[in-house]
Amino acid sequence: MRNFLILFKVNFINSLRINRFLKKKQGKTKIAIISLLFIIILLAFMGISFFYYMMFADILKVEEKVEYILIIASSFGAFMLVIQTIIRADGHLFKARDYDMLMSMPINQRDVVFSKVLSLLFTDYLFFSIFFIPGVIVYGIYSGFTVWLVVYGLISLIVTPLLPISIFSFLSYFVTSFTRNWKHKNIFKIVIMLIFLVGFMMLSMSSQSMEENPGQFAESMFNTAKTLYYPGYVNYKALMGDIPSTLLYIGINGGFFLIFVFLLGITYKKTNSRTEKSFKKEEFVLDDNLASDGEIKTLFKKEFKRYISSPMYVINSGVGAVLLPIILVFTYLQFSKAGAGTDNSLLFVMLSAMGYFIITITSTTSCTISLEGKQFWIIKSAPVKTTNVFIAKSLVNIVSALPFLFIAIIIGIFLIKFSIIEIIIFTGVVSLGLLMITTLGLFINLLLPKMDWDQEIKVVKQSASVVVLMLMSFVLDILLFGLSFLIFTLSSISIAILSFIVLSTIINVVIIILLGTVGRNKYDKMSA
Repeated sequence: MRNFLILFKVNFINSLRINRFLKKKQGKTKIAIISLLFIIILLAFMGISFFYYMMFADILKVEEKVEYILIIASSFGAFMLVIQTIIRADGHLFKARDYDMLMSMPINQRDVVFSKVLSLLFTDYLFFSIFFIPGVIVYGIYSGFTVWLVVYGLISLIVTPLLPISIFSFLSYFVTSFTRNWKHKNIFKIVIMLIFLVGFMMLSMSSQSMEENPGQFAESMFNTAKTLYYPGYVNYKALMGDIPSTLLYIGINGGFFLIFVFLLGITYKKTNSRTEKSFKKEEFVLDDNLASDGEIKTLFKKEFKRYISSPMYVINSGVGAVLLPIILVFTYLQFSKAGAGTDNSLLFVMLSAMGYFIITITSTTSCTISLEGKQFWIIKSAPVKTTNVFIAKSLVNIVSALPFLFIAIIIGIFLIKFSIIEIIIFTGVVSLGLLMITTLGLFINLLLPKMDWDQEIKVVKQSASVVVLMLMSFVLDILLFGLSFLIFTLSSISIAILSFIVLSTIINVVIIILLGTVGRNKYDKMSA
């Protein structure tokens, strides 16, 4: 028991990187500030969920089906847990970097397993609470709080994450084991995850029908949640006071979790040993390729292979490009329903603005320097120009976004009936946004590198450069749209569009200059 508590404490401290701050001056103050910010962000996300549940409840109240909020909250929260588990479980449980060290210590294997599972569960509890607690509160507000709702709500909060982590942790392991000898296994995973992402986005957009037919929407949501995640329906019945459903739900979640911990405890060494065996790729030798292909082409091949080798990197940095054609169709359909389709100039401006905004959501360059990690010395010691390194890293984001831009252009031609001039302007506007987010992401990552990471996902999703890029691009988008709208009110749409293009071009020039001066100096001074 003592070893387990020590291991759990170490896992908790390492996950939050507390020791790193304590070693620095004013470390405790920084921990307090970060903890406060974390609480504020957690409450903010819960507030957003609460707002949406209130919106649903207002509609469901008319149909006298407010209780449907419970199954929506339970099933959607569990669905997000599934995604969270698939993303984190494989690297946290089966590919942990401290595996060799822990196995060499005189520690019971099950203590190691249980400590890692609980540290994984800690994040799941926080994640699930964002979606589940607001739903229960909203239901209580509309239908009245009862002792059963509060007590079983807490029990449900505790037991619900146990089933997703039990099933999908092993599923993640089996998929990795099954595809470990595939040469192009990462491309397969990326395609599957993109299909999953697009399907989820399409399902989310279909919720717009709730205003047109609230009753049908409520039944559709209820049946969908019941079909996709039947335990969520059992939990819904338990929250409504059904005792057999309560016992069944606790038994299912608790039983699967105990089986999961038991099986993982006796097979931990074997499963980790298997995941270390994989298809050995051809070694990439930078110097041998320089003469024949040229620096930029060789560097681009290296960067692009690195990019597609990580499904999480692709999904998190490429979501903006993937959403571009989807949002284009969605915006067009919404305008058509609203009767705004006859105003072609207004529709074109809205589609161009949405295209610019969507393409500037994410970028591969926001963490491309950080992902070099401990192998940064390889590229630093290679006989290549810094400018060519920047160009190669930027090209990855641009090239990966081009197929989706091309699809958006095809949609604009055949569905929305863009003219040739409109196609040129739309392509130019989106391309300016793509160039801006690419160069800005690289510049910010140079200013805020995170080279000492232990898990790739911490760089791709949680690093400061990724967050700062999202905030900076949002601010720049608001300024551009605001100034262009002001010019539109004073002149015309044509002048506003021209002003937007000019302002965006100026921003791109400024960022490129900063990247070539400040960014280059920062890169040259970075130690390998």
